[in-house]
Amino acid sequence: MNYKIGQLSEITELSVHTLRYYEKEGILTGIQRGKNGQRFYTQRDVDTLETVECMKKAGMSLESIRENIRYFDHRPENAEKRIEIFQKQRDELLKRIQELQDDLEIAEFKIWYYQNIEVLDSESEPGHTRRMKEYYREVTGKTLPVAQ
Repeated sequence: MNYKIGQLSEITELSVHTLRYYEKEGILTGIQRGKNGQRFYTQRDVDTLETVECMKKAGMSLESIRENIRYFDHRPENAEKRIEIFQKQRDELLKRIQELQDDLEIAEFKIWYYQNIEVLDSESEPGHTRRMKEYYREVTGKTLPVAQ
C-alpha cells in the first residue's frame, strides 16, 4: 500500500515537517514520487520510521541514526551490527548516568555544606573545604567524585 505524506504523518504521529526533514537529512531514503512530484510512502518507510523513533528513544543522535539506519533492514547479516550499535549506545548512556550521579552527589554535598557551614571553622580559613569534605564523609559515609 502507498501512503501520502499526510497519511504517513497520521500513522507515525510525526509531523509532515519532520518527515520532510528526515528525507532531506538522508534518514528516510528511496521515497517514491508520482508524476507530479508528490511523495508516496510504503510500509517499508513506516517500519524505518518506527526504527528511527526507537533509536531516538534510546538516546541516539540524528547523526548516529543517519550513519546506522542502513543496518536496520531486517537482513540477518546485519544482526550483529545492530547489536553492536545498541551496545555502544548502552555504554554511552551508562557513562552519562554515572556523570549525572556524580553531579547529583556534588549538588547534595553543596546543599549539606551550606546547611552545616557553621559546624566547622569559618569559610575563609585555609583548609575549610577539605575539613568540610572530611566531615561530610564521616557523617554520611559518602565520598565525593574527584572533579568538582
